[in-house]
Amino acid sequence: MRLFFIQIIIIIPFLINAQNTYTLESNRIKISDNGIIYGYFYDTDDTLNFSDIKVPESVNGIKVIGIEAIGLPDKSIRKIDFPDNILYFGSKFLRDQLLDTIKLPSQLLYLGDWAFTNNNFASLKLPSPEKVNHNFTGWNDSIEGHYIVDLSIPQSITYNACFEYLNNEAYIININDVWEDKGNIKKCYYHGSKSIIISSNLGKFNITEIGKYSFYKMGLVNVVINENIEKIGVSAFSDNIIDKLILPFTIHSISKFAFARNRIKKLILPPNIKSIAMGSFENNLIEELQIPESVDSIKSRAFNNNKLYNIEIPAKVKYIGYKAFANNKFKEQNIPKLPFPKQGDKSFLYWQSFKKGRYIRETKDFEEIPVSQCKSGEKMDLNLGYKAVFKEDL
Repeated sequence: MRLFFIQIIIIIPFLINAQNTYTLESNRIKISDNGIIYGYFYDTDDTLNFSDIKVPESVNGIKVIGIEAIGLPDKSIRKIDFPDNILYFGSKFLRDQLLDTIKLPSQLLYLGDWAFTNNNFASLKLPSPEKVNHNFTGWNDSIEGHYIVDLSIPQSITYNACFEYLNNEAYIININDVWEDKGNIKKCYYHGSKSIIISSNLGKFNITEIGKYSFYKMGLVNVVINENIEKIGVSAFSDNIIDKLILPFTIHSISKFAFARNRIKKLILPPNIKSIAMGSFENNLIEELQIPESVDSIKSRAFNNNKLYNIEIPAKVKYIGYKAFANNKFKEQNIPKLPFPKQGDKSFLYWQSFKKGRYIRETKDFEEIPVSQCKSGEKMDLNLGYKAVFKEDL
């Protein structure tokens, strides 16, 4: 009888712990096409105890490779168990919880800013991951580029596992290098080769869009974007050191600051581009520029601070933004001239020059203050903007 009583004492705590472990339910998990968890649905009236949770290895047949966010209540999680095949933890992941300690997955490649901050531990031991055809060189932070092993908490910095690519050719980005969802590359976690190829076909996923900030500040030198990709988001490739860029004909939209602050010297824009966005190529080294006939709008600072010395503005252009071509290498005889804009059957009257005014929060742009009326063929004042005025629009 005593033996039976002792067995009960040992078994009951085990049963209690087992009951307190809560595995995230597949039907409540928000997960990308390629296995990045980015949210969890729960009701505020749920009586579930979230203090001890488990992340499943797969969700509806999709292998989990990263967690950008779970979104459970603050100060609720004391213990978490996740698969060792996790490669990425996103910004603010498990911030403001009650964790006493945590062991990072052995193949972790990325740790977002503020991840694990405001818990009950002060530091983390970073792993030494492996990657085929790569040599692991260490972890570095996104601000100073310092290589580190032990991570002090809290830190408002992103940390990346860095590699030396052992092959001579450019590295082809694969589906496990990115956060992909519905044809959009939302983030790239890869930090290895400085020369990359971005394909529109990542396994079974067809890519049509490269999302905002997805390849921001990665030290890239050469970038090739393959056919069938159509859109490039805000600051998608800004703050790299790109000097060679190949864009496919299929691209029809390049967002503001997409390639700002690089070292591009020669730029051939795709023939389906209609508008060149604000600051999209500013602060580069562009000497040769081909603007396609399809373009009808060049926004403010689009090519500001480059090395252009001669350009031709297409006839369809009816808007040239403030300082679109300022701070280049134009000599007096090569200053761009205002074209004679063509817009269907509309009758062109004159160009209205303008300078930049106050910022308008509603339009998220600057006020245009009129300066003077100009004729086609006149040399541009590179510190102003220009808007074509048609008789039918008055």
